[in-house]
Amino acid sequence: MSTPLTDAPALAPNHLPQAGEPRNTGMPLDLDWVRAVHANTSAIERRAATLPAR
Repeated sequence: MSTPLTDAPALAPNHLPQAGEPRNTGMPLDLDWVRAVHANTSAIERRAATLPAR
């Protein structure tokens, strides 16, 4: 038998427990390394074409 909706808040906490350490503030997003990546497109296309045959 399912739990009535009125009992749901009593079963689940309203918030997540707080961690003892501060949150990770992160760092600025730097996409320069993505722009610098080079790929052999023709080789990628040849390889992708062989995948259905496997």
